[in-house]
Amino acid sequence: MTSNKMRCVFELPADAQEDLVNRPEPKDMKMATEELRKLREDLSSARGENLQLREEGIRLRRQLSSAASAPGSAAADAAPADTTMYYVMAAVALVIGVIVGKLVM
Repeated sequence: MTSNKMRCVFELPADAQEDLVNRPEPKDMKMATEELRKLREDLSSARGENLQLREEGIRLRRQLSSAASAPGSAAADAAPADTTMYYVMAAVALVIGVIVGKLVM
């Protein structure tokens, strides 16, 4: 048996050499990590605020619907006054229409 030794030379590809040259320094990595942490905290607080606003909107809608359906509430009392106003306006329009119709003929 014979023993042979092979000599190998490892060369990095050109793009790998550029990556090694452009590798960020530890200081830059620390700043990027800190900024990422801050952005994640901001995102978390924004999501919490969004959830809180949605719950408040649902609560206000429920209060509004319960206030409108309750007897003796301001919203329930306002509805008959509005319909009464429509009846009065319709009667006035009818009277004016009859008067104008008599004058034109």
